[in-house]
Amino acid sequence: MKNSFVEALNQIFADRVTGNPRYSLRAFARDCGLDASSLRKILAGERTTTGALIAVIAEGLKIDEAIAQNWIRENEMFRIYQKNEAFLAASGYTPIQMEEFRFISESSHFAILECIKLKDFDHSLNYLERKLGLPHQTVQIMVERLQKFEFLKIDENGKFHLLKGNTSLFSLPPRAEEPLKKMQIEILNKAVTAVEEIPFAERSQSALIFSFSRSELPRLVDQLNKFRRDINAQSNETTLEADSVYCLSLSLFPMTGQGPS
Repeated sequence: MKNSFVEALNQIFADRVTGNPRYSLRAFARDCGLDASSLRKILAGERTTTGALIAVIAEGLKIDEAIAQNWIRENEMFRIYQKNEAFLAASGYTPIQMEEFRFISESSHFAILECIKLKDFDHSLNYLERKLGLPHQTVQIMVERLQKFEFLKIDENGKFHLLKGNTSLFSLPPRAEEPLKKMQIEILNKAVTAVEEIPFAERSQSALIFSFSRSELPRLVDQLNKFRRDINAQSNETTLEADSVYCLSLSLFPMTGQGPS
């Protein structure tokens, strides 16, 4: 994933050079309110960019306020993405690749992987069919996909083995929208079904409506990501005693328009 702010800044510089071949990096740095050395590192992606730095550049280039705020948000999301990548590398999570996710974006694929961890799992498709309430053929197709992408294997004795341990969607770029949207809609629909069909004592569904600054959204998303990771860590600690598979779905979205702030 690339930093969209850095890409936009490079494009602005390229456009100015196209319009005036004598326009130099030094001139561009002057217009940005920076020295040429710092700007060169920013354009090369070699310097960390902060919201304050982007605000200085946007003011110098006379960028529209809405565009500048979007740059700041996109930049913060990029920094969170980098942090997540570092977390994955340090914690042993297996990143899911885009070409894999296109085929296994339906949440039941991940539910199958979790069912294999249950203490009463009997290594049969019938068990998965019964536990997840899915048709036998659907379970068979999903298991075959998971085998194809090496998430699990079935040995010569018919035993199921997980191959990738904990997996994470943090490896997918934020712009991988369509398969992610498909999965999110499916999970939200499952949540609606849960409200209608599962007793209140066996689920927890709540909402918080609050006022907040859009500029702080990336930090809030980072906190929610950490919360999910903490829950997953607790799950790993009790794997040997697990008897059910749960879905934790967090939804954060604006209820007001995106007018002037």
